[in-house]
Amino acid sequence: MATIDVTDHVVNYLSSNFVGKQVSENDLEIDRSVNRLGIGDRTNASGSATISSFESHDGKIEKAPIFDGYGYRAEMNLVYKYDGQTSAEKYSIPAGVLIDHPWGSLHPSGEIEFHIHAGDDTNWTVEISRMTFGEIHDDRPNRFVRDHVAVKFMEIMTTLVKEAVASSPVPS
Repeated sequence: MATIDVTDHVVNYLSSNFVGKQVSENDLEIDRSVNRLGIGDRTNASGSATISSFESHDGKIEKAPIFDGYGYRAEMNLVYKYDGQTSAEKYSIPAGVLIDHPWGSLHPSGEIEFHIHAGDDTNWTVEISRMTFGEIHDDRPNRFVRDHVAVKFMEIMTTLVKEAVASSPVPS
């Protein structure tokens, strides 16, 4: 039985099912400063990101029969556009009173690139290989969207990739 290229099927599946997905992180403590008397402040951040469109791909995914199932070889990059939002609130300690909005509400947007890999002796891996932040160039605080929000897209992408290849054409 022959190996077949299922790249178009997978790209079409992901284009239809990944666009519109949203992830978020809410009220995560990112900074705390307390003196020895127990007085200070803490900063909590929240953010979200939504995949707004599919941009491009390069690479391929091949499907081949092995044993009583199928094996895959994949090296592919997929680029999507996203829209994000972050904000923060600073509270007093110990009273918990809101005292500031350190940077208001920011709306980073840009591209997020995923690298997908599968080989003869490896399982599927999905990682974020590149992320841009558009004209704002701002991902406060401390890369919050990248490190705490967008990483949640990897689990969604991994699930969708597995669904896509499972529904792909069968080699004859």
